Amino acid sequence: MSELAASRVLSVGWPAAEPAQPSSGQPSGSAALSALKSIVDYIPTEIVLIYVAVSAALSDARSSSRAGQWVAFWVFLALTPLALWLLYAARLRAGSRALPLEPTRWPWPELAVATIGYAAWAFTLPGTPFADFSWYRPGLGTAVLLVGTLVLGLGAPLFAPQRSRFPETSG
Repeated sequence: MSELAASRVLSVGWPAAEPAQPSSGQPSGSAALSALKSIVDYIPTEIVLIYVAVSAALSDARSSSRAGQWVAFWVFLALTPLALWLLYAARLRAGSRALPLEPTRWPWPELAVATIGYAAWAFTLPGTPFADFSWYRPGLGTAVLLVGTLVLGLGAPLFAPQRSRFPETSG
């Protein structure tokens, strides 16, 4: 996700990491396939992997309480946009760009998508604290993850800023 945000700033033209834009020459299924392929870009794997490890460490088969897992969920939910911003800033710095300290320069669409993506994954994982709710079913978690990531993959290009397909020239 941070690569998508940074590529928007660092590259000229359309970054290769963005989902492919359908053209009249492509079969109609290509847009959906491209969106599904891009799902990996919209899930904050750095946060999800650590959350899975912490959540597993906090689970206790002898207790029905999931208080520790709830705390971990909320902490990692708050850390998701922070982690994405730090990765984004590091990539900009590596590209010899200034740190984006003003909120108007932050990659807001990517921050929101990453946070929603984290919540969808946390909702789906085995032993999720959402299992505390009587209406929760593992199948519902899977459906939320699949539909949510499809919607994110298809909808994210709508929130990307419009850019010219041609390199800017300095005059």
